Amino acid sequence: MTGILKAVDAATPSVATDSLGRAARPSGRVVLAERMGVSVQAVDKFVRQGYLPLGRAKQVADWYDIPLRELVKPDIAAIL
Repeated sequence: MTGILKAVDAATPSVATDSLGRAARPSGRVVLAERMGVSVQAVDKFVRQGYLPLGRAKQVADWYDIPLRELVKPDIAAIL
């Protein structure tokens, strides 16, 4: 599992129910996008490419206790 997928998983809230008892929770991608201040499409792009831009990676690493090198592009991770 890539670091960005770990972040999406960590951002996924626990199951909550609505007033009718149905499961009602936003996806981890929605929660992560809101927390990062980007669109869900941007998070989808990060997931597809498998890494985050360095500045965003630092934020996410701090929020979810994921090693920075797991969140950045492999050639950047090699020098960290």
